Amino acid sequence: MRSNLFRNRITRLLLYSCLSIAAFITIFPFVWMFFSTLKTEAEILRVPIQVFPTQLNLDNYKYIWESLSNFPRYIFNSAFVTVSVVVLNCFFDSLAAFAFCKLKFKGRKLLFALLLVALLVPAQIMYIELYRIIRTFHWTDSYLSLIIPNATSAFGIFLIWQFMKTIPDDFLEAARMEGATDFMAFWKVYLPLSVPAIATLAIFQFINTWNDFLWPLIVSNREEMRTLTVGLALMQGNNVTHWSWLMTGAFISVAPVLLFYLFAQRYFISGLTAGGVKG
Repeated sequence: MRSNLFRNRITRLLLYSCLSIAAFITIFPFVWMFFSTLKTEAEILRVPIQVFPTQLNLDNYKYIWESLSNFPRYIFNSAFVTVSVVVLNCFFDSLAAFAFCKLKFKGRKLLFALLLVALLVPAQIMYIELYRIIRTFHWTDSYLSLIIPNATSAFGIFLIWQFMKTIPDDFLEAARMEGATDFMAFWKVYLPLSVPAIATLAIFQFINTWNDFLWPLIVSNREEMRTLTVGLALMQGNNVTHWSWLMTGAFISVAPVLLFYLFAQRYFISGLTAGGVKG
């Protein structure tokens, strides 16, 4: 009995130790980035490495905000595009998932099979054709070029489809008997019940859109239309890189993602696991 208890304590201690090490490895880069925003350029490049700044220094934030005249516009562009893409994805992906999961129509299985195939295709492969379409509609250097191509995703439809499969079909039949249309049943019943999956999708889309670099770089030529990731990349000079400024801009870019995840994390695990439980 004592040997089993001792073995369980050792196992638990090893498990907690491994988890603590993994958590430290994950969190340390963000801590390092934050303290680097409070350092001077000399302190960042100092050898041996100095983790904490010698004094509180907010000059980097002041420089980023005042000297880079378009930096507030970069933040606005990223925020506006990201929120728009997240809202459109949550609505259209959940609506398509509802149709694939609960409605019976001709060609449903074929369309869903094509959707699964689309999951295997990297988005970068379609950028050339997407750019040609954007130019045809004269959408270059506009918010439409940054938002519309990302308004839906095959991954989002599949994620919410998995969750909606766990919701009984009887709800739809009951809504129809009460005189509700299929869209009303979706809006009033299935959409509220799918909040955990939709929150999970929102987290993924927020991170992907906020951190997206290649597509905004392709379709935005004017300085006023660049997102934060593109603007940060252009902060690096041809011969000299100011690491204190770059770290500050990177931290400002990462902070909204961390805050959004902390706000929605209680839905994250339930949204990922609910589709794998058959009920």
